Amino acid sequence: SSATIARLQEELDGQPSLRARCTLRAQPADVFDGLPLGAFDVVVVNSVAQYFPGANYLLRVLDGALDLLAPGGALYL
Repeated sequence: SSATIARLQEELDGQPSLRARCTLRAQPADVFDGLPLGAFDVVVVNSVAQYFPGANYLLRVLDGALDLLAPGGALYL
């Protein structure tokens, strides 16, 4: 949520070395615009998945998440 992102941003602002390595974003789970394909070691789809509107939405999220993984990466659901 945008509220969580704002709170995390405040925490990061106090840690410059960590802030330089982090990008925080709030967007729908099935929108992957701007995320680099094949660049992530791990993608976690947490318990928020229980609130997805249906199975097709979940499948779109999982398909998109798999595209983001680097070779040998892991998707945790």
